[in-house]
Amino acid sequence: MAERPLSRAVEANPKLTDAHSIRGQIYASEGNYQAAKKHRLEVVPVRGEANLLLALVLRAMGDTSGSDAYAQRAAKHFADKVAQAN
Repeated sequence: MAERPLSRAVEANPKLTDAHSIRGQIYASEGNYQAAKKHRLEVVPVRGEANLLLALVLRAMGDTSGSDAYAQRAAKHFADKVAQAN
């Protein structure tokens, strides 16, 4: 369904983080964790909140140390957001 337009968007602009983010969510929901990981890794450098889904994907893949590392990055990202709001 949404996969074809997203594929075209990523092919046209490989740095399009919105398309990578959505593809990562779709693949994760389908249980295709390797593909979800690939697309999430494209997003995390520019969107700190993306670390959380990557942590969940890695946990589902059995990579607990990788999952813990990205969960810590997500926690720091959100703590920084809260600190900025105060």
